[in-house]
Amino acid sequence: MAAGCSETKMSDEVKIDIPESFTAEITKNKQSFCADIQRDGNGSWSASFTAPETVSGLKISLTAQEYTVASQGLTQSLSVDKMPRGSIVGAIASCLDHAANSSDAEYSEDDGDILISGEVPCGEYVLRTDKKGRLLSLTVSSDIYAEFDSEDKK
Repeated sequence: MAAGCSETKMSDEVKIDIPESFTAEITKNKQSFCADIQRDGNGSWSASFTAPETVSGLKISLTAQEYTVASQGLTQSLSVDKMPRGSIVGAIASCLDHAANSSDAEYSEDDGDILISGEVPCGEYVLRTDKKGRLLSLTVSSDIYAEFDSEDKK
């Protein structure tokens, strides 16, 4: 365990605050993206990419059954089991859902923040929240890093 970290059982004390909509600055394989992410209470997620310009306007929606990509009037849907393993939206959604709802997520504290770690099909993750459970950042394997704003956009 890293210096400054202490493992503790905090799952009953920490409630993760996943806003209905928020912005994420995402880095994957040295490429940076910005997306407005929304979720509803039924496990559905969507992301509208705003940067860089090459993906601006790209919208990805994810439900329990379907993964949909829409851009410039074209739409492609496929079943979730055929979703690309490296899907940024899929990774963020599955990690946040797991951290908020799984009894096997592990909790620790680091410099006053809460670290929640676990494993989902896309890999191991570490979610950093403040003590109030507000999202700060997410690391998925060594592949994806996201920083979240702390304000609900709705």
